[in-house]
Amino acid sequence: MHYRLGLSHRFSFLLLLVALAGPSASQQSFQKLVSTPGTGVGALVAAETPDSGLLVGSIIAQLLRFDAGGNLLWTIQIDSSSLVDLKVDSDGNSWCLLETISTSGDQVQALVKLAPDGSMLWQRAMGDVTFLGGNICLHPAGGALVTQNSIIETFPEPIRQASHTLVNDNGATVWRRRVLVNQEGSESTAATRLQAGWLLATRGGGTAYLVRLSEAGMPQWARQLNDMHISQMAEFSNGDLLISGRTEASNDVVVARLTSAGELLWARSLSNLVLVIGNAALTPSGNVLLRTYYGNDLSGMVLLNGNGQLLWAKGFPASNASSGRPLGTSDGGHVLPMRAMGQGFAELLLIKADAQGRVANCQDIDICPSLTTLNLVLQSALAESEDYTYSQDVSRSIDTFTTAISDVCYDLEPPLPDFILPDTICLGSTATPQPLMNSTATKWWWDFGPAAIPATSTQPQPGAIRFTEPGTFLITHELNFVGCLFSFSKNLTVLPAPDIGLGPDTLLCTASDYLLDASCPSGTPCTYLWDNGSSLDRRTVTKNGIYSVTVTTDNCQLTDSVRVRFFSQTWPDLMLLLPPDTLLCLNDTLVLDAAIPGATAYQWNTGSDSSQTLITQSGIYELVVFFENCPLSTSVNILEEDCFTKIYVPNVFSPNHDGINDLFMPFGKNVDFLSMKIFNRWGSLVYSTASPINGWDGMVKGKPAGAGIFTYLIEYLEPQSGKNKHLSGDVLLLR
Repeated sequence: MHYRLGLSHRFSFLLLLVALAGPSASQQSFQKLVSTPGTGVGALVAAETPDSGLLVGSIIAQLLRFDAGGNLLWTIQIDSSSLVDLKVDSDGNSWCLLETISTSGDQVQALVKLAPDGSMLWQRAMGDVTFLGGNICLHPAGGALVTQNSIIETFPEPIRQASHTLVNDNGATVWRRRVLVNQEGSESTAATRLQAGWLLATRGGGTAYLVRLSEAGMPQWARQLNDMHISQMAEFSNGDLLISGRTEASNDVVVARLTSAGELLWARSLSNLVLVIGNAALTPSGNVLLRTYYGNDLSGMVLLNGNGQLLWAKGFPASNASSGRPLGTSDGGHVLPMRAMGQGFAELLLIKADAQGRVANCQDIDICPSLTTLNLVLQSALAESEDYTYSQDVSRSIDTFTTAISDVCYDLEPPLPDFILPDTICLGSTATPQPLMNSTATKWWWDFGPAAIPATSTQPQPGAIRFTEPGTFLITHELNFVGCLFSFSKNLTVLPAPDIGLGPDTLLCTASDYLLDASCPSGTPCTYLWDNGSSLDRRTVTKNGIYSVTVTTDNCQLTDSVRVRFFSQTWPDLMLLLPPDTLLCLNDTLVLDAAIPGATAYQWNTGSDSSQTLITQSGIYELVVFFENCPLSTSVNILEEDCFTKIYVPNVFSPNHDGINDLFMPFGKNVDFLSMKIFNRWGSLVYSTASPINGWDGMVKGKPAGAGIFTYLIEYLEPQSGKNKHLSGDVLLLR
């Protein structure tokens, strides 16, 4: 059953076509969603079978056999293995390079040959496990060259060296070689069969090397390419060489054509991608098929001719960045296996596009990769080889598994550069462009012109824009989608605002009312609306407050407001806060402090400009206190007097009730008496009071005390120092 996911939007400005015509009888296109058990179906590889069908392998060593129409014929799973490479020979047998477990329990790379029906023919151990590195190169006369990376050192870090094993059609070893380049070991990254011999790609120390081997595995020449990682290679029908990969610095896809002697004919760099893998394939017709990824779940295929010129570039809303390898088929089709969009790790998508890169009845998107000429520098290098031996056995079993498969098309919501914006706004207000749909773009650019704040933006939603002058401005929105640029522009007219103004906020020092004038210049028709509902152009106010008016002219409005304050209303109790007249003690100093909330400046006739001033003598001191722009003048009269404490205590008293000297008490000036205690000659307390000025009448416990000498202790507060002090002495009581 055929079903479609998502919604499709068609817009004339997008290069978006839907192929409505069915495929020809000789060439079929399809898009299949395959659900498999297990996880990890990324890093997919496909090979064409002799009957124009396809064999697809996943990283977990699941193999799926399809006929030419995309119908599933059989599935198998090679147990406990990871698939590294897959090839199908002219007899329909499958050659699989695996990472698996040997009979001794070690992890090894193994070569498995399967019959056309998926049954096991034989299996051989090839070398140490090297983390999904290796290739199978089929020999046209039978047998295959297997490349891997032998681990020759383990300390302090594993050192891998490119190793190559030629086996015959029955899996027997013909020869084994290790290759050294510039007398150093290097990892194998790619290999391919040539009309006579083999082409190898290795990498060591950040440098890529090409090595051509004879049939017997002996180096014929070597080339060094700096700043490049080679992932795929092939041979043109005339013997020229195709290499593809990526640069180390920019991560761009690189594809190049060399002569059979390893000299550069042309090189192209494919950029403007979100993520690049550098996978390429040579189609049977001699074109170069590249796999790309643009983000937004959009993978792509790019087809170049043999001269490196772009033929077409198509996007497929189908996948994330799994590294499926492209494949050109004998019927002119183009195959890309990948992980399905929005699905789990056990969902794969198999795309077979026609000669123009289209899939029947599915969305067709033209993409715009940036293709530039690249000057690759190839330097001569020295290559050597040495024989080595290896012996291991493997034993892997094969099981079948069930799948769910269906035709599927995915739609990608294309962005629109169009946006909504009013035709006019008033100067002083803002405009906010509202994009219709631009979230699926990869880059955004807004241009509002030099009179706008901000003038540009790279955000999907630019927010509010303000203009500094009236006029008509061109607002442009440009999008980058799948490498293609789309643009839309719209004029915005900024009208001049009414030329009015209520002026700045004001503080009135003496006035009791204030006239607000919002009238437009003579000859300009305006309407007015104040916050109190008045429609007049002027208004008189008498109270503190914020007053606003909206003036309208030529469909443009301006609202202005002003804060008005009256001095007498803002500080109604100000006089109570000013310093009063006061006394200055003789030979003392005094600090006058006139700090008042709201005051902004002070000016004394002493020269002080702070709220405080130091007083050392009597006199009239003048002060001007400023409240913003309003001054307030006052004066303080300072009177001087003797403020020092003086105390007198009698030394004799006679409490005989004759009205003369009947009470003992202290007398003083500028003093506060706090307590008085009387002790007899033996030191016993006979009298105590908290009010010394009331005096002692000579009574002790209700009886007259006998004549004699008594000791007193008086506590008092000295106002000048603010300290409590004590005074003691003797007094004679007479009877």
